[in-house]
Amino acid sequence: MSPEQQCWLPGTPEAAGIARPRVTTVLGPSHPLLFEAQLIVSELVTNAYRHTRSGLPDGRIGLTIAPLVCGCVVEVADDGPRPVTPTVPRLRTPGGAETEGRGLLLIESTARAWGTIDHADGGHSVWALLVFDSAPPDETAARDEAIPAHRSPGPQQPGAALPSTDAHPGRQETDDLEALDGFTAEVPGGWSP
Repeated sequence: MSPEQQCWLPGTPEAAGIARPRVTTVLGPSHPLLFEAQLIVSELVTNAYRHTRSGLPDGRIGLTIAPLVCGCVVEVADDGPRPVTPTVPRLRTPGGAETEGRGLLLIESTARAWGTIDHADGGHSVWALLVFDSAPPDETAARDEAIPAHRSPGPQQPGAALPSTDAHPGRQETDDLEALDGFTAEVPGGWSP
């Protein structure tokens, strides 16, 4: 298992295609969650390019991939909102004929947990925790401690309700985020190089 990796991607349409092989390099080609991690990273990088300043000239997209004993965490950071539109990711239900707007629904259905981080420089990060379907009993505690206190559960809006655990029987909710501290994939504030 490789250590956590952080890198910058160009804020271009090719960024998602650059990100997917990096996920493979960090997790390894036989990692059980490789496809899911690549899919989520691809969606988040594409969203950062399309909807934030990261997609403007000289924009950049931060990528963190952190292998864990119980799975992995992926995180994508953007340069902040474009001047005319707010860009905090929002979970929505697109109409049947719409061809866009399914990225966060896909993440919600694939990840054990996900959320956003607001950075002091105006940028945002979206993170997702992926865990193995059946972790050995001694890894269960590690899996349940993988969500760090500084990451907020998605969708991140003041007063927003967390998604129901009924749709995700494996998901556990807690109000004691300090008990979940210990995750080491720290993202530097503001993503400065």
